[in-house]
Amino acid sequence: MFRRRLKKEAGYSLIEVVVSIIILSIALLPMASMFDMGINSATEGSQYDKARALANMKLEEAKSLSFTTVRDNFPQTGNATPYTTVNWINGPVGFGGFQYRVEKHYMNQPPQIPTSTSFPLGVAPSGTTTGLIRVTVFVQWDDGTTFTTYGLVGQ
Repeated sequence: MFRRRLKKEAGYSLIEVVVSIIILSIALLPMASMFDMGINSATEGSQYDKARALANMKLEEAKSLSFTTVRDNFPQTGNATPYTTVNWINGPVGFGGFQYRVEKHYMNQPPQIPTSTSFPLGVAPSGTTTGLIRVTVFVQWDDGTTFTTYGLVGQ
């Protein structure tokens, strides 16, 4: 009677269980690397968004100031145009790990009717003092990646 019961018992053998675990692990390993790639992509996108926000914040700060303040004291006191230093400034609170740098260059006034041969946006750099400054903001974060944006401030 005991033997009949054992023969009627249905179940999985040890070999079937081991084979199913191997097949499952082969399927799960690529999925684990996909999760890792997804986390890395999300982190990289977040860094880019923070850099863009910092660059736009500094550019809008420059646009809200008077021409003479931008020319003589932006982003820090005593930074007269053209400002081409390679010194990086640590980002403000909320932007830890980010640094920014500002370059300012005098620009020629754009022509009234831009031509196909004129500088992009019809504005070219000037070697002399003018009433138009291009402010370029560079933002760099921990891994050395840089985001750049620029705008014009006029007199």
